[in-house]
Amino acid sequence: MPRLSLYRPEKGNDYKFIDKQIYEMFQIGGTDVLIHKYIGPIDPSDPNKATSPTTIQDVLFLENRDRKYDSTVYVIRGVYNVQDIDFNLSQFGLFLQNDTIFMTVHINNSVETLGRKIMSGDVLELPHLKDDFAANNFSVSLKRFYVVEDINRAAEGFSVTWYPHLYRLKCKPIVDSQEFKDIFDLPQNTDSFAGDYDSSKTYYPGQVIKASGVLYTVTAQCTGIEPPNTDYFSPQDPSTSLRALVSTYNINLAINNSIIAEAESDSPKSGYNTQNFYTLQLDENNNSALLTVDNLDISIDDADTTDMQNLSPERTAYPNTITQGIPPNGLPYGFGIQFPESSAIGDFFLRTDYLPNRLFRFDGRRWITFEEKLGMNMTNTDDRETQKTSFINNTDTSNLKPLITDTFKIDRNRVFSINEPTLSIDILSKKVITRTDYNPNYGVNAYLDEDKMPIVSIINEGGKLAFITRYDLVEGHMFSWTIYQEKVNQRVSLSKVLRPRADF
Repeated sequence: MPRLSLYRPEKGNDYKFIDKQIYEMFQIGGTDVLIHKYIGPIDPSDPNKATSPTTIQDVLFLENRDRKYDSTVYVIRGVYNVQDIDFNLSQFGLFLQNDTIFMTVHINNSVETLGRKIMSGDVLELPHLKDDFAANNFSVSLKRFYVVEDINRAAEGFSVTWYPHLYRLKCKPIVDSQEFKDIFDLPQNTDSFAGDYDSSKTYYPGQVIKASGVLYTVTAQCTGIEPPNTDYFSPQDPSTSLRALVSTYNINLAINNSIIAEAESDSPKSGYNTQNFYTLQLDENNNSALLTVDNLDISIDDADTTDMQNLSPERTAYPNTITQGIPPNGLPYGFGIQFPESSAIGDFFLRTDYLPNRLFRFDGRRWITFEEKLGMNMTNTDDRETQKTSFINNTDTSNLKPLITDTFKIDRNRVFSINEPTLSIDILSKKVITRTDYNPNYGVNAYLDEDKMPIVSIINEGGKLAFITRYDLVEGHMFSWTIYQEKVNQRVSLSKVLRPRADF
């Protein structure tokens, strides 16, 4: 790098003399600071390149999330006050305080080393803060990285000539996030790291390069041969990256999953469970309808003629609760996408083509809405049916125009006849093969008992439409599926609407 003309003639010799003395003070009393130079947002056309460091990737949120850092690490000297890092327990939760450091560096030395002034986004690595005795039994030391958040001229850096000599950097510890992916993808041992792949360079065995975010070990000398050619490159195990050494992402994720699992165990469904409570049945005169006899003069020994009048309630006895879509008192019910042809007074039927599912009761003439199945899983994930999933973060499709359906009890040894819509089932692979000709535009809904079964994929199995379920096909349970002629995208998720786009 050509030497910059840092000493302006108009500043005079006094400035030059004082600045050299300050520089010498930093060389003697300062500590080494390794700088990972921010070179700009990643170029969308080539992930191995970057645009200008002054480019704003997202002008809406004023963020540069996909950052590119120079593979060359620069060394300067810096001074800061070491302080104890304490935990703040005065509020709910655990908060870290005093983790911000304010470092002072020499202006001319930093500019001459980097080729520009230090800016927000540059990452500092402090070698003297390495943890050589980590409890994880690592063969290498745990490194400490800080990102520059702000930079100003230090008040103590103005000399008697009124010219500044020092920069004051405000730095915070970095975390394993999208912004610093380029740094966390580095190898733990940087001695053999040759930087990003460059087709014009010659690489030698033992060197480590990075291409498209993947680390490769060079196994044979090559020039102009791109990874992942296995004759010249061997992909490294992700556990050898810097992320595996210093990141707490996997640990935090495991803790979060454990919290969710315990919460789901404590409260598997939203709302209160009222199924263990009895709902009193009333007749047309608003009297309890429990038991009738054919003849009032009959003796108790003639119990054969005693009938149980099992009238189902016409409404729920527990208002203002989140309903579960299950009939009260453990009464039987059917489910499907259309009402049965023959029904008796008081029959319940759960329509699974409604979202949320809706429970109906037959009054002798028509099906009347009893309640909706609002009690759903509390955790919002892509493969679980929750109110939040179906409305805010929904990425699924809606199936229209039902074509054919089938309902059966799952049996490992069952043989389907030629007239049944199902051709075969494979419990181990969770695959269901239908007799319907495959069409890529068809959609499928499946239910295990009354719960919706997520579909992993719809495939062409010998010209017939087949689908694979996400969960196990449990023997002895009722299973139903429906093939639809059309499928359309559901409501666009809110997160997808607000997801920022890169503007270059």
